[in-house]
Amino acid sequence: MAPFGVFSELTEVRADNHRHPLPHLVFIAICMIICGAEDWNMVSELGKKKKTWLKRYIPLPHGIPSQHTFIRVFERLDPKEFRKCFIKWAQLIAERTDAVVESERHEGEKVSLERRYFISSLKTDAKEFMSSVRSHWSVENSLNWVLDIGLREDRRLQRYEG
Repeated sequence: MAPFGVFSELTEVRADNHRHPLPHLVFIAICMIICGAEDWNMVSELGKKKKTWLKRYIPLPHGIPSQHTFIRVFERLDPKEFRKCFIKWAQLIAERTDAVVESERHEGEKVSLERRYFISSLKTDAKEFMSSVRSHWSVENSLNWVLDIGLREDRRLQRYEG
C-alpha cells in the first residue's frame, strides 16, 4: 500500500474541482509536520522545499498546495475519521523496514557513490537485510543475462533505435 493509501478512506470535503487529491494533501501535511512545520504556512513552504522528495511518493502536477488549501481542508475533515486513518497509517509505517544501501564504485580515478532506498515488511537485522538485497540483485542479474545473451534482447533494441 502507498504511504498515503489509508487516507483515501477519508470523506472528501471539497467540491469536485479540486486540484490536489485528498490523500496526497493529508500525506504532505503529515510529512511536513513531522519535519517540524508548526503552522499551515510552514507546511506549504516546507513542502515546496521538500517537493523533490515528495514526488518520489506522489505526483505533484499542480505543485504544493497553499496554506489556504490546507486550512480549508483540515477545518472540514471529520476529526474522528481522521484519527482512525492516522492511527492506521502510523501502524502501517511502524510495521515496515526502511533501509539505505550505499555503494561505492571505483573506475580508475573516478569514484561514484550510489544510494538505493528500500522499503520492506521483512523484520530483520542489517546482515540479513543485505543478504536479501544481494539475493535480489543476483536474480535480477541472471534475468538480464538471459534477456541479453539467451534472447538477444540487446540486438533487438539496436535494430529498433535506428
